[in-house]
Amino acid sequence: MDYQPHQLLKMLNLGLTNDVLASSTIWLCAGCQTCAVRCPMEINLPQVMDSLREQSIAQGVPAGQRRIATFYNEFLSDVRQRGRVHELRQLLAYKIRAGDLVSDIGLGVRMLTKGRLALKPARVNKVEQVQALFDKFKG
Repeated sequence: MDYQPHQLLKMLNLGLTNDVLASSTIWLCAGCQTCAVRCPMEINLPQVMDSLREQSIAQGVPAGQRRIATFYNEFLSDVRQRGRVHELRQLLAYKIRAGDLVSDIGLGVRMLTKGRLALKPARVNKVEQVQALFDKFKG
């Protein structure tokens, strides 16, 4: 991370929004909730980071971590289409967009042969409700 989460919040308070949106930190946050649990001010930092990522995309700010931004966009696209993630489709789409098809192909083959990647995508029963949520909060 180029900035710690508390530093990003201070930067936002100082009006350095463009610097925050261009930072690597917002893309490296895993959303694990560790910081939110520990925060003495009870700030939900993963939610803040998610909001900052969305603002970065909406404003066309180049991502500080392009591969993570690519993964993020593929993940959301899959959820929007099916209501859940199809790991194999997401992995292939990500690898194509990232321009890195072969670096870990051995791992992918092992995961397929051990049944860790489903060939057939699953869908939620009422995927249109998930899509409606995306439409509602698109802004």
